Amino acid sequence: RSPYYHMQVLKDLLDIHAMIIKASQTPAPVIDETIDRMSVTLAFFRHPDGGLGLFNDGEIGNVDLLDDIQERCGLAETIPAELPYAGYVRLDNGPTVMLFDGGLCAPLEGTRHTHADTLSFEMSYGDQRVFVNSGTVGVEGTPPLRNILRGTAAHNTITLNGQDSAEVWGDGLLGRRPKAVTCTVREEPGMGIGLEASHDGYRNLNAKHTRRLFLNSEGTDLRCEDTIETRKKEWPVQAHFH
Repeated sequence: RSPYYHMQVLKDLLDIHAMIIKASQTPAPVIDETIDRMSVTLAFFRHPDGGLGLFNDGEIGNVDLLDDIQERCGLAETIPAELPYAGYVRLDNGPTVMLFDGGLCAPLEGTRHTHADTLSFEMSYGDQRVFVNSGTVGVEGTPPLRNILRGTAAHNTITLNGQDSAEVWGDGLLGRRPKAVTCTVREEPGMGIGLEASHDGYRNLNAKHTRRLFLNSEGTDLRCEDTIETRKKEWPVQAHFH
């Protein structure tokens, strides 16, 4: 679920594929098919400025390298609106592009590179990034800063009672985290495209977070609504937009 690590694996596959062809002069259909799928996904994760979305320990990346990888793969004819297995959605109308995280966190063994960013988004207008994730520091970086950047407040979403939607542990893993995440996308012809997503990461507070987003067909009107359903009405809520 990290665009940057996805790019690194795709680059390795391209190199392996080239070595197989050079050594045997025979095609490698399984690798070909995987490269095709990964190329489309890489295109999905790129903002109009050419760089990658900063989800889950990612970097913007070198745009020239990204262009070279896409050229080696063959440019994607169409970019999908959803990556259903990964849980990401792309709203792309007019000059506005939004990348939305509507999926589960990684399994426990993969959470060292996972952020508590469920239902967060990034948005570009033209080639300018408007709403951004706060980024990351390397695994060897200062642990307190690294954990702050992995926390929910460092992303464009809400925190409840000052807590992260997934519990960021000091060893880099995640503790409590969403078990149920739903995300549905609906396109309204002539009007725009919207999504509704929810997660139970705050079930320890008996609360559920639901977010609704809508982008009009011209890409000039973006609306966001957050709802908290809870048995206790006193929980403080903070909305973070970077």
